[in-house]
Amino acid sequence: MPIFKDPIRTLSVKLPDGWVYDSLSSSLTNFFFTRWDRPEEIFVVRIRKAAAAENETDEKWVERIQKEVGEGNSLTDAPSNGSRVITATFSNNGLIQRVVFVRGRWVDIAIEQRSAELKTSDAWPPLDAAVQTAASAANEEIPGDCGPDEFNRCIEAANHAFEKQDHSAVIEALKSAVQTGILIWLQSLAAPEGEIEINATIRVAQAMVHMGRIAASQYLLRDAEFILLRARRTLEDLGLMKADQQIAMELEEVLGSILADLLGPPDPDGGEPHSPILAMRERGFRLTQAAANAFEAGDWVNANGWAKMASDDLLALVSFLRRNRSQPIPDEISTHLKSQGIMDPEDQRKALQNAREAILFPPLNMALQIRHYCAMEGQDAESAAGAGCALLPVARLLFNADPNEPSFALNLALALIASSGTVALSGGEAEIEDAARLLSEADQLLGGLGAQSYSDDGWFRYHGKQIEVMLRAFNSIASARDTASLQLLRTQFTQVSGRLQETITRLAPPNGSSR
Repeated sequence: MPIFKDPIRTLSVKLPDGWVYDSLSSSLTNFFFTRWDRPEEIFVVRIRKAAAAENETDEKWVERIQKEVGEGNSLTDAPSNGSRVITATFSNNGLIQRVVFVRGRWVDIAIEQRSAELKTSDAWPPLDAAVQTAASAANEEIPGDCGPDEFNRCIEAANHAFEKQDHSAVIEALKSAVQTGILIWLQSLAAPEGEIEINATIRVAQAMVHMGRIAASQYLLRDAEFILLRARRTLEDLGLMKADQQIAMELEEVLGSILADLLGPPDPDGGEPHSPILAMRERGFRLTQAAANAFEAGDWVNANGWAKMASDDLLALVSFLRRNRSQPIPDEISTHLKSQGIMDPEDQRKALQNAREAILFPPLNMALQIRHYCAMEGQDAESAAGAGCALLPVARLLFNADPNEPSFALNLALALIASSGTVALSGGEAEIEDAARLLSEADQLLGGLGAQSYSDDGWFRYHGKQIEVMLRAFNSIASARDTASLQLLRTQFTQVSGRLQETITRLAPPNGSSR
């Protein structure tokens, strides 16, 4: 189960596999998550000032929550790990919405899930998981009384170290600035009165950008960009983008510099500035390539880290684009689609979305393969299951887009085999039966391939290593848990993976790099 951790410590929460963080919709205090394959499923976590002071009773807190949701909506108690938790459920136009309120010392956490699965009795596992794991550092004891003067001293120390070309001292001073800025932000969240310190989050992002450039860290630049996007959304929600011109200009300047790092400077002749969507796509592509390079060099730590960032970004982008299909289609694209005979606006939206996904899914597929391999290499069942949760659906989508392309069929077979291999780490008897069905499907898929060679796209370069790792996992688990069903699954796995190896060798392009 993946853990989302806000770099400025506003929220940490666990969510089931398949849910992705939406950085384009989130603000500093409202965090959006979606199912990438079902973007109408939305999950929101809101951090808010406590509805009741620490010394007030739970009854007073519940009374205020009841007033907020309306007297006509009943509240029910929910299980918790200590804090008082109450739930309200709403229904409207085919959607069902459940909101859970978790009482905190200085901030409350409101967790909302919107679902279209009205007939599903078990639609709320994401909500249940979040209630048990959601936490905000604003509810912790915050050391000292940090303020802008201390932050400025840290920046001055960084500038002084930079003049001396002492990069290690620069990094240490910037780290202190980041920690000070985060504490200022958390103090403003926890204070019963007063506004939140949006400016502190922008200062933190600026310091992270400097650190990221010195250390050549994509992690820090990505975190900084997400913080700035959230800060901009917060300013927009509060109507402050026009009111506070100075802070808005600083935000846009830093955000623009990050996007320029990825995409180059914008067109100086009056062209449109780079968009966060384009930046997210480009970063996803570059991180996938970095993960592939690290994978080839045997650097599993960086390969896994970069592949996770890449797949998270690309999955979030797919979800965002699917959820916003109703946006106007640019005139030049509409004209091009009409020239191809696609006249209906809805058909144009479908064609545009298919074209976008045709670009996004191949690198996403590779990033997920690398994540799955690294998880299997480390025998990390949870991470392997998380990667497989998206890998198999993505492989199916690629195959369904062009069933006659052998590389897509081979890729799907590899994903089916990989998903079955995950069972070797953690599966019970029911999961072993599911894995056997996946292997049977892969076998049938391989049996239907003709003599046409596949395009050499690099997806199969490391399939032999992947299968070797999964066989080691089978052997390790089989020696500790010697059941007939597991032994049969191992035999089936060996046969089908061998057939995949033979098929890839038989259909490999003459001068391809697959092996």
